[in-house]
Amino acid sequence: MRRRTAYLLIVLIAAFIFAFGHDVLQRVAPEASSLVDLLLATVAGNEKIERASVPFPPVERRLVIMVAGQSNAGNWGAKRTQPSHTNVLNYDIQGGALYRARDPMAGTDGFGGSFMPRLGDLLIDAGVADAVVFVPIAVGSTSVADWTFLAFKDRLAQGAAAAQRAGLAPDVILWQQGESDAVESTPTVFYIRRFEKMIEGLRAVSDAPVLVAIASHCGEESKPGEAAVRAAQVAVVSQERKIYAGPDQDKITDRRAEDDCHMTEVGLAKAADAWAHIIRGWAAAKAGTPAGP
Repeated sequence: MRRRTAYLLIVLIAAFIFAFGHDVLQRVAPEASSLVDLLLATVAGNEKIERASVPFPPVERRLVIMVAGQSNAGNWGAKRTQPSHTNVLNYDIQGGALYRARDPMAGTDGFGGSFMPRLGDLLIDAGVADAVVFVPIAVGSTSVADWTFLAFKDRLAQGAAAAQRAGLAPDVILWQQGESDAVESTPTVFYIRRFEKMIEGLRAVSDAPVLVAIASHCGEESKPGEAAVRAAQVAVVSQERKIYAGPDQDKITDRRAEDDCHMTEVGLAKAADAWAHIIRGWAAAKAGTPAGP
């Protein structure tokens, strides 16, 4: 009886997520959200994923990408995918294992799709690397304050350090976050200060360049705080500090109808394309070669 009751509760929470989105659940009942992420991993949609660990690829022509931020940098897209290249890989800092990449990616939350499998394929097809290793650490509904001094304080630095200890020091870090701060109307100056504090912690363990996406929109209606967040994401860019402009993901309008926030299959593909364009340019500049179209 207890098992049946628990199962019904999980189903109800899952229905709530599909109807209103994970971000809404975290705002309304964060404890329930944290619990349901664990429960849904085995019951609703992200049933136990069997993953077989694989050997680390050679350092030469290998690109290690850490992906941080909130839900649109995690597994909250509409459709799971897997790359066509077998050398698109996924390192899970929690389990300490390397896997062939497939959605849902290990290391971040959510039980749907992400932009990472397609991004890996695009980078290999473009000749940027022979192997791409993703280290996902995004957490849905987090604000920049969460990453600086609240629930996930030092997560970026700790994630980079963990990957480095495993022999997978990040070559580049993708930062895609801001929707929660737009909802909370975080002032531009506060976002900048908190972001810089987070980077200060990162620099104690890693000098990897950080590519900052424009990301502020979540929900059917625009929020008053979106402009302030977007301004902050532009302002933090500093070549001297190895912080570079990423893609404008707010331009992607292909969002799930249930929440107008998380990406559809088409939206995920566009997000991957946008990141691939930026990373190709960064890699070409680093190598001193033309980026191509």
